Amino acid sequence: MSTTLNLSLASSVNVAAGPQTLSPWRNPTQLEHPSFLLCFPFSYSTEVPNNPWMTVDDNRRQPNHKRAAIQFLELYRYLASEALVHILPTPREANLQDQLYTANLGIVLEHMEDKNTVVISNFTSDPRRGEAQVGFEFFRQMGYKIWVPPTKFEGEAELKHLHENVYAGGYGIRSEKETYQWMEENFDCTSSSFA
Repeated sequence: MSTTLNLSLASSVNVAAGPQTLSPWRNPTQLEHPSFLLCFPFSYSTEVPNNPWMTVDDNRRQPNHKRAAIQFLELYRYLASEALVHILPTPREANLQDQLYTANLGIVLEHMEDKNTVVISNFTSDPRRGEAQVGFEFFRQMGYKIWVPPTKFEGEAELKHLHENVYAGGYGIRSEKETYQWMEENFDCTSSSFA
C-alpha cells in the first residue's frame, strides 16, 4: 500500500522552467504536510532525578529500555506513514537522559511568515542543559534562524501556538515569564502566561 503525499508548491516556484537546483522548501516546517522530530531512546535514563515525580525509590525509577525502544518504533512507524519524521542524533558521550522528550528542545514560531525561526530551550535542569547544543546544531544544519532566550525556557512543552501570532505559555519551575516578554519584543507575537 503506497501513500501519496500532497506537497503544495508555493505559487512563486516555476516548476515548468526545467530542473530546479534548490528545493522550494528551506525546512520541514514550510511543507504543507506534518513533520516531526523524534529521538530514539539511546540515552534514556532516570539516573539523575530532575523533577518531583522522580524522587521515588531507585528500583521503581528504572526505565524499561526494551519497552521504550518498542514504543519508539511503533510511534515512528505510525507517524512516518503520514508525515516527514526526522531523528535527532544522540551524542553517546553527552549522557543526555531526557533528550528523547524532543518537545522540550524548543519551538518553531508558526506565526513567522517564513516559518524559519526556532527558539531553542534554555534549560533549568542540569541533566538537560547539554540538549540545547544538540538542538542548536540540528536546527542550524536544517537552515533555521536560531534564537536562545536569555531567561529559562523549556520549548513547546511550555509554549503552545494558538492562532496567528498568539501563544499560551506556562511558567514556574522550568520557564520564566520574562521569556515570553522577550519573545513578544523580538518576534511580534502576543502570549498569555500561566503559572
